[in-house]
Amino acid sequence: MTCCHKTVILFISEAKNGFCIRDYREDDFAGIYKVYKSAFSEEPWNEYKKCSLCKVNYGIKESNDPAENCKKCSKPLKLEDYWTEKDVSDDISYAKSKEWNSVLVADSGGEILGFTWAYNISIEKDMNFLKGAQNMDCSKKTIYVDEVATAANSRGKGVATELEKKLFSKAENAGFEYVILRTDERNIAAINLYRKLGFERLLYGVSETNESKYAYDPEFNSRVYLVKKLLPGENIGGNNECKS
Repeated sequence: MTCCHKTVILFISEAKNGFCIRDYREDDFAGIYKVYKSAFSEEPWNEYKKCSLCKVNYGIKESNDPAENCKKCSKPLKLEDYWTEKDVSDDISYAKSKEWNSVLVADSGGEILGFTWAYNISIEKDMNFLKGAQNMDCSKKTIYVDEVATAANSRGKGVATELEKKLFSKAENAGFEYVILRTDERNIAAINLYRKLGFERLLYGVSETNESKYAYDPEFNSRVYLVKKLLPGENIGGNNECKS
């Protein structure tokens, strides 16, 4: 009787809110790929299909009722998946090739509900166009959150929040002082989440080529950068870490 009672207590502790956070394993890939394709096919990304010739993206609605010719290159339209398994695998491999990296998943009984990955960057070498940032010290140790996504039926349950809290905790314990990420300014839900996590838009000096006070990606004019100050040595990890 005592044994059974103890088992129940452990299960609740390990899977608070029905999921827990742990490091990525290779057998998680199928679950990550499913969430990845679904999440980024939605607005504002609309990365569901692409033209086989010019690679311009097509959202779900456009793909279900495609025009005869491509909206960009005007050639006869042939659509293919925007994200392939190789694309996502290469993305993870790139993250894991960095000197410091973390790839995390939200696991609910073996089902992947969400994921995130990040790695160390040098603003000077990797994102030189951000050197003029006004609300961060670009010489300090910084991580870049490359990806974060949650399955559509798992949103509103704290999955992304717990993933990022664990990620920030690991980065702080490794001595990093800043975390930056990029999102689309039309993605209001994501921006609201990041604000709750302590992010603010990366401020950038107004110039002849940049009339805004915010830092945008030079290749995508709706994608804005956000920054959060970390506290090295602190541990702000959430309560949903998987137990061994």
